[in-house]
Amino acid sequence: MKVTVCELPDNWAQNDTLWNALMDHLASDPSDLLVLPEMPFFPWITRSDQVEPALWNKAVSAHDSGSDGWKNCRSTWWPCPGR
Repeated sequence: MKVTVCELPDNWAQNDTLWNALMDHLASDPSDLLVLPEMPFFPWITRSDQVEPALWNKAVSAHDSGSDGWKNCRSTWWPCPGR
C-alpha cells in the first residue's frame, strides 16, 4: 500500500499552485491513501476554549466546498462519511 501524507498551510486549498501541485503529484505518482489534516479546508478553529457556532458553521461550509474539488482528482477518493 502506498500512502501520501500531507502537512499543509491553512490556506492551501485557496492557493492554485499548492492545489495543482497536489493534484499533479497524485496523477503522476498515485497513492492508495492520501492523509490530510482534519478539516483541511479552513484554518484550525480549536485554538481557543470558546465555542463559536458561527465560526464552526463557516468551517463546515468551507470543508463541504473544498471536498467538491476532489471530484476533479484523477485518483480514487472517498467522500466524508455522512456527507
